[in-house]
Amino acid sequence: MIGVVGGGQLARMLVQAAAQRDVPIAVQTSDPADPAAGLASRLVAADPRDVAGTRELVVGCDGITFERSEEHTSEL
Repeated sequence: MIGVVGGGQLARMLVQAAAQRDVPIAVQTSDPADPAAGLASRLVAADPRDVAGTRELVVGCDGITFERSEEHTSEL
């Protein structure tokens, strides 16, 4: 599983491409109406800047990526 911090259009395109390859995607977003939220294999309901949410996201993921570059990189 790949984790994505953020649930916007870019994340949605990643989820769609991954689904064609049978790769599950977990998405971390605070808004269940975000474009990628409904398509993800797993949803972590937390703001993308929420470090505790990202800690939850990484559980079970082989890697993570960020939808945007201005996320909480100092905490990584």
